[in-house]
Amino acid sequence: MNEILQVLKINGFLLLNKPPDISSFFALMRIRKLFLDFLLKNNIKPTKQIKSFFPKLGHAGTLDPFAKGLLIVLIGDATRLTDLFQNYNKEYIAKIKLGLKTDTYDIKGNILGTFKTFFDRSDVENIIKFFVGKISQEIPIYSAVSINGKRLYKYAREGRKIDLPKKEIFIETIDLLDFDKDSQVFTIKVKCSKGTYIRALANDIGVGLGTNATLIELERTKIGDFSIEKSKKLNEISDIFDLKKYILSLEKYFSSFYNEKIEKLITKGETAKKVLNGNFNFLQNEKKYYNAKYKLYSNDKILGIVDIDGSGKVKNNFIFRNNLN
Repeated sequence: MNEILQVLKINGFLLLNKPPDISSFFALMRIRKLFLDFLLKNNIKPTKQIKSFFPKLGHAGTLDPFAKGLLIVLIGDATRLTDLFQNYNKEYIAKIKLGLKTDTYDIKGNILGTFKTFFDRSDVENIIKFFVGKISQEIPIYSAVSINGKRLYKYAREGRKIDLPKKEIFIETIDLLDFDKDSQVFTIKVKCSKGTYIRALANDIGVGLGTNATLIELERTKIGDFSIEKSKKLNEISDIFDLKKYILSLEKYFSSFYNEKIEKLITKGETAKKVLNGNFNFLQNEKKYYNAKYKLYSNDKILGIVDIDGSGKVKNNFIFRNNLN
């Protein structure tokens, strides 16, 4: 049984290429099913106690069901870093149709109107320049943002009018990749901050041109330094051993992708065990460790990140309790 439980123990990140027409949650459930399939293949009943050994699953930013592209699946102790990953900038490839209006700003919504348009490439090139930089974006009513304790999409389904909130976002670049004058469809690549609604951007570009526009295809190609080129499709992950093969470890992340330059400290024996229990006295008792952040390791395994302020107090920490054994 211990050998079985060791197989279930996974900590790290999976770069998943989510197909269109499934939700991000459903993609996670497909990964979770690999653990159930492994138990059944080994004639082990998936009792509540056994399933308690399954690692936690999360992701670094949802994708709308109709969208495809990069979804970073966080597994086990990596879920401790969800907020860190969700703050990364994103890159998208978006295909947009001019002269089409839907209630959701994307092709899956109800069509509210179609309009003849006669724009050319230069019109689009000129208008997208106005959306680069720090801008205020109105949140679409078909979104999960809550107002007065209620999701916006629920107001929309009830046909209720509500003042839509705005949020400040940052768009680093927008590049026009393609424009088809006959179909009035164009493709852009957008590098932007977290929380940017690409379908709202599509609508705003249309409004800026004096018409309407709708997002008809969307692919997320980058999250931070992670690229779609390194991702795997669901049909490439047939069992839990495939999953283990494609996982990026916590050690790989902190050695290759974590951009903040902080000191690495090696702990041993009882000190390593204390770190896993949230005890950082060996740092707090010596002033030379004050006012700094550290990556704590036991041999080649990362135990966590700790931030000590100028008075010796712990400001913040991430402890990876399941990563040592």
